[in-house]
Amino acid sequence: MIKYTKALRIIEDREGLFLKPYLDPVKIPSIGLGTIRYPNGKAVTMQDKPITKEQAYEYCEHHIDNDVVPSIKRLVKVEINQNELEALISFVYNIGQGNFGSSTMLKLLNSDAPRI
Repeated sequence: MIKYTKALRIIEDREGLFLKPYLDPVKIPSIGLGTIRYPNGKAVTMQDKPITKEQAYEYCEHHIDNDVVPSIKRLVKVEINQNELEALISFVYNIGQGNFGSSTMLKLLNSDAPRI
């Protein structure tokens, strides 16, 4: 069952869906929806076999569940709704947890600034 359907649609739209290994814009071997590391921790290589669309979503969801959402929950100090969470998931998936931790987005989100 897909938990974050909106986030996954945004990620697929931005990252693309590649069933064979490819080099991402910064030349890191990737597969699926931008996966650089499989759920078992092994890094993607250009020699890896193709995957299915289902595997691509499974790998992405694993990363979201185990890395992205815990990072968001740890760093965001204000209450957010499901739509905001899914937007943040796609943002953090794209820029990485470390970059999110020092981002202007996080600073503004956690500030008293009104949200639109």
